[in-house]
Amino acid sequence: GGTQSAVRSDRFRDARSSLQGNGERERLSTLIRFAHLSDWHATTLRGAGLAAWRGKRLSGYASWLLSRRRHHSPAILDAAIRDVRAQGLDRILVTGDLTHISLPAEFEAARLHLERLGPPDQVFLVPGNHDCYVEVEPEQGWDHWADYLRGQSPGELRRLDAELAAVLVELP
Repeated sequence: GGTQSAVRSDRFRDARSSLQGNGERERLSTLIRFAHLSDWHATTLRGAGLAAWRGKRLSGYASWLLSRRRHHSPAILDAAIRDVRAQGLDRILVTGDLTHISLPAEFEAARLHLERLGPPDQVFLVPGNHDCYVEVEPEQGWDHWADYLRGQSPGELRRLDAELAAVLVELP
């Protein structure tokens, strides 16, 4: 849990330099620098109204009210976004949860964070369980993130997968 940012370039560089043989060095010549942000829960439920007290959202709201709101700070996410943007990375992976209880206002707020993080061709999004906490009409929910859920074109994705797989296979 908590917002995490990890730049893996040093590990890739070390793995690449420790390999033997020219063919292996050439295959790993492309350095892929990325960050991973996870479980940011950086939306607020203040003013959520009665919608927060229906069905499954009741327990999620209680958890936010009693605990999570003190641990998932928008200020920390803002600092993480500034840090990640300053790194000049190739890709950014965001894995859920972006929301607390899947309220429509949370999806819009999370979209604004995604936009600050980077364009959809640089930011890859995998929603989490809190992002599908309850059924939400698409236009009030994930449609706000549609560009970030589409990913790369199949050709670009295959190329990136091959490059990343080559690096990951060789890591200790």
